[in-house]
Amino acid sequence: MLDPIWECFVDNISIGKTDPFEFAENHWLFCERTALVDGPHVLTVNATVAKNQTFWFDTIQYVPSASVPLASKAILVDSTDKALHYGAEWETRGDTTKMTAKMTAKTGSAFNFEFDGESAR
Repeated sequence: MLDPIWECFVDNISIGKTDPFEFAENHWLFCERTALVDGPHVLTVNATVAKNQTFWFDTIQYVPSASVPLASKAILVDSTDKALHYGAEWETRGDTTKMTAKMTAKTGSAFNFEFDGESAR
């Protein structure tokens, strides 16, 4: 059995997952959904880890709505961006002068990122 297992949802509708990959790798595509209705959406990734392993979630990519002016907008959002709202269960990784990532080992942990777009990946 694959461990960990995951499933992705946009607006509480399952969009499935990609096929598993046998090697540890950064920036692996877990799920993808295109042709969303223009406007705000909620992306949810439910991951279940049965063994003593880590589930890494590196990035979220999305295509902004055509009507969104990008002149004053962030094009890259990293783990330090104020638009990411982490729950209390998340811990900072890295030294005290520079956070490099966030992580959690607690079931039910969540973070929020609101965006206007037409796809999420």
